[in-house]
Formats: sequence, structure tokens, C-alpha cells
Amino acid sequence: MTDPTNTTTEPTAPTSATPAPAATSAPETKASIANPPKEAPEIKYDLKAPEGVKLDPKDIEGIAAFAKEHKISNEAAQKILERDISTKQGFAKNLEESRGKQIDEWIGSLEADKDFGGAKYDENIAVAAKGLNNLIEKKVVPAEWKQMLEKTGLYAEPGLVRVLHYVGKLASESKGFAKGSSAPQASNKTLRDLFVTT
Repeated sequence: MTDPTNTTTEPTAPTSATPAPAATSAPETKASIANPPKEAPEIKYDLKAPEGVKLDPKDIEGIAAFAKEHKISNEAAQKILERDISTKQGFAKNLEESRGKQIDEWIGSLEADKDFGGAKYDENIAVAAKGLNNLIEKKVVPAEWKQMLEKTGLYAEPGLVRVLHYVGKLASESKGFAKGSSAPQASNKTLRDLFVTT
């Protein structure tokens, strides 16, 4: 006799879920002869120095080449150029100020020297200038040496001035004994004037 209350059902096997179709992405378009890769447009560089500033064209070319290599825009390259100019101007200004200060110190040292300066300063400078001219005349140094002394400020360096004074004194003494000339007269010119323009 069967128990009507005992109704057991056989477990049914789980139905397998149908997998969703994988999302298909659009195929990548690869470069080919028919579809060559697009080239970025070449940047044109038009770099200019600020008004009144003289700049070596090679400096501009160098910055343009750097900008092109690193794909920097024309505007950014212009700012690099302007910063480069500002840095160089600051360096030149500091160098000129330092040069002027050094020249003043050298001249002050010569003027204060008990043997070279004082009342004999102008006369001794005139002799030193004769010494420089004598070396140029004898072709011991080239004529461009004067410009070098002016450019560097070395025309006021005490050691060099004394050497040239010694040369000038020897030249004056040898000419003096031969011609009976007197010692060189004092000059109202400055040290720079005598060395550069004499």
C-alpha cells in the first residue's frame, strides 16, 4: 500500500544557461599602402629676438632645431629663446659690472702706490704707454694687443702697467742719450685713453 502523502520528486538536472555571445569589437584598421599612417603636420618655426637685441642666427637655429626634435610648439620655442636672451644679458651685465669694479681697484692701487702714483702718476702712465707702443713698433706684440687690453680691462692691471713702464723707460733712456731729449711730459689723459688711443 502506497502512502499518498509521500510524493517525492526526482531532482531535475539544472539547465545549462546559454552563454551570451562575446561582444565583437570593430577590427583595427592597420596601416597599409592603401591606408598609410597619417603624419603630423610639420611645425613652422618663426623665432624672433626682441626689438633692439642683436642675436647670432646660429642661436635661433639651435633653438629651432631643439624645438623640432622635441616637438615643441612655436610659441614655447619663442619663450625658450626669450629666456635664453635674458640669461645672457644678465650674465653680460654682471660681467661688465665686475670688470668695471676690477679696473677701478687696479687704477686706485696704482694711484696710491708711493713709487708709481701720486704726483708722478700721469708721467708714469705716459711712459707705460710709450712702452706699449714700442713693443708694437718692434713687433714684439701685434697691434691688436691694444684692443685686447681694452676689451679685457687688462690695460689697468698694475703688474702689466709696471712692465710696460719699465719697457717705456728703457726706450726713453736709450733715445734720450742718443738725442739729448728730456723725460716724457705728464699727460692729462686717463690710463685707458693712453693705452687705447695712443
